[in-house]
Amino acid sequence: MRTALTALALGATLAMTGCIGGSSRVSESGTYVSDATLEHFEAGVTTESQVLDLLGAPDRAVDWKDGATLYVWRHQSKEKSSGHVFLLVAGNSESVRKRAVYVACRDGLVVEHWSETFRH
Repeated sequence: MRTALTALALGATLAMTGCIGGSSRVSESGTYVSDATLEHFEAGVTTESQVLDLLGAPDRAVDWKDGATLYVWRHQSKEKSSGHVFLLVAGNSESVRKRAVYVACRDGLVVEHWSETFRH
């Protein structure tokens, strides 16, 4: 019991003196488009202008099949974390999440849309 209390007191002391620490930082780039937003786009009903007004300029617009234009919006989120216990252990991690949203339009109307998400 006495050993456990000593260890607890030592741990609390280390934490209060800054010997135990950690941090996390998130950086984002691009335009994030949620699945909830995509659900509002209806093929044959939602106009190309409505999509562009809502989402802003796409990252890319390419000629696609059957005369349609495919618009692409990309978003990336990076989280970097680190932690340490003075003189004992330190660690770092990074996670990256990439998302792409695709909206195909022909004759001024949405014909289809989808998204892809990648994590690594």
